Amino acid sequence: MVEITIIVAFIGGLVSFLSPCMLPIIPTFLTYLAGVSLAETKSKQKHIFINSLFFVLGFSVVFAILGILLNTLLQAFAYGVQVWLARIGGIIVIFFGLYLVGLIEIPFLEREYKFKVVKFNSKYFTSFLFGAALAAGWTPCVGVAFGSILGLAAIKP
Repeated sequence: MVEITIIVAFIGGLVSFLSPCMLPIIPTFLTYLAGVSLAETKSKQKHIFINSLFFVLGFSVVFAILGILLNTLLQAFAYGVQVWLARIGGIIVIFFGLYLVGLIEIPFLEREYKFKVVKFNSKYFTSFLFGAALAAGWTPCVGVAFGSILGLAAIKP
């Protein structure tokens, strides 16, 4: 049984990686991790490998935290949280629908906001943050596969 669940989890991860909302992000991911031209690739293989490891670590931390939250903290409050999240989400959708139609005005949404990006000296820390950010943004795209894998993990003794 262990082999089947690992295979199903691997296939779920592969399917979610090849999902239509992920395909446009793959070139950006590969370019960022490489950070070098094609001609320099041979001399920078170690750099690319370590950046990839930190990217995957950032990615894994976000999904691990989500898995822990979904399987422990939210388990006791699952039904009540779902009901309230559905209600709050419905209110937000209606609110923004009214805003988009033009029936209500929200001045702070009309302004342009900018923030200063602080550069880190560590490329590896940046790779970790990039992986965490991609995982957080990618979560809605992989909801079905991720939920199935978490379900398999939850019922596994």
